[in-house]
Amino acid sequence: MYLPFVISVEDLQRKVEARMPPGSAIPSVEWIRLQFWPTNPFTNRAVRHTFRFDVKYAVQSRVLRVEHEDSKYASTQFKYMKEFACKYREHAKMICLDDKAIVPLGEPGHPVSSGVRGHNKSLVPVGTPLVALDHDWHVAGLIPSVVLLNQVPETIDGSFHRGRVFVTTKEKVFQPSTPGRHATEVCNILRSVASSDDVNLDSPILLIYTDGGPDHRVTYLTVKLSYIALFIALDLDVLIAARCAPNGSWLNPAERVMSVLNLALQNVSLAREKMDNQFEARVKGKSNLTSVRQEAQTCPGFQQAFNTSLQPVKELVNERFRRMQLKGERIETHEAASDEQIEEIMNVLSIIDSDLTANSAMSMQAKDLAKYAKLSDFLKNHTKQTHYTFQVKKCTEPGCFVCNLCPPRLPADVFETVSFLPDPTLDVSREHYKKFAEVYGSCTTEEDRPSLKSPK
Repeated sequence: MYLPFVISVEDLQRKVEARMPPGSAIPSVEWIRLQFWPTNPFTNRAVRHTFRFDVKYAVQSRVLRVEHEDSKYASTQFKYMKEFACKYREHAKMICLDDKAIVPLGEPGHPVSSGVRGHNKSLVPVGTPLVALDHDWHVAGLIPSVVLLNQVPETIDGSFHRGRVFVTTKEKVFQPSTPGRHATEVCNILRSVASSDDVNLDSPILLIYTDGGPDHRVTYLTVKLSYIALFIALDLDVLIAARCAPNGSWLNPAERVMSVLNLALQNVSLAREKMDNQFEARVKGKSNLTSVRQEAQTCPGFQQAFNTSLQPVKELVNERFRRMQLKGERIETHEAASDEQIEEIMNVLSIIDSDLTANSAMSMQAKDLAKYAKLSDFLKNHTKQTHYTFQVKKCTEPGCFVCNLCPPRLPADVFETVSFLPDPTLDVSREHYKKFAEVYGSCTTEEDRPSLKSPK
């Protein structure tokens, strides 16, 4: 796209000198440099520049990204969600979720670089080399999961990048990110900060926005069941989960937090603690996650020893995260959900169908749904499922066991006005999508989604 004419000022001097007659007076490199525009015209050294050449130093911006045909459609859906949050801000909470890239951990005595490019220099003792192993290979690693509890503004023009940030640091081998784990950790965080009885959410409406990864994709049945479990566990009246279009994760406000977390990880190299020799001998040579997990099944005590070796470095990373701030709000850290907590949250689905267990819910596929008639009826009567959203809402039907057991908590006049989030709908010009006020409360479909129209 762009090929510089010269590589440096010295190269420019040589190229021009080659075109001049022999014996010509050639200015020095510094004199040539002062004919350029200064990078910053407000510094003291800028007064030495002559501004003769319309040229200055610049760094190439790498902003090219893959565009998806649904980008505008999905961003309009997110705009509808934000307007919905503003409309019911007194009764609603909005959160944005995202997982940061894995922080690699080296083997004992061999720290591995975090992989974060340092934009600032680090303070080190004189004579101390700042070196670490590369991050091309590692077994252990940490996964920071971010929950941004948005401070919903009064109008859509306000900022949705303010609020409280919660980071849950998990190890990637035995605590992988799953829909059930995300639902449990979100439930634990909201119960600790937004619940007066440590069980139910104070606000009966919860809005969730994610980047749509495999553990957040609302078209997957396991993700839908995790949202329903969260809906029941927090006794919500309405739950709306939406995701961005492919290659559009930059739209997620939680991405703003990642640059803050990178400040705590730049120029950092980490390694796990050493286990007993018998366990170190077993993990030696294991080059993938599957082999390490299989070792835990055949060797009693291996998993506990492995987790213990990661605990000190996990606490160290959490301590660095807590030193960071977003808009003046300090970042808070939480413990990862245990297997028992995940099973407890997912077991609430048995309220809908007594045959449904936590294990079956976390591994269920669409073809298995026919075995659970009551769950199928609940999905049909209480949810709205689209390509980019999954929504759950209580009803007032007298024959509904779930909603009679936990009736709506919103005031009756407010509950009557709450509708599912509408789908983006094109206006008469077929070039722009209608405003939220024009479509809210009406029956909409996905007929204007571009990927639905395009041939496969």
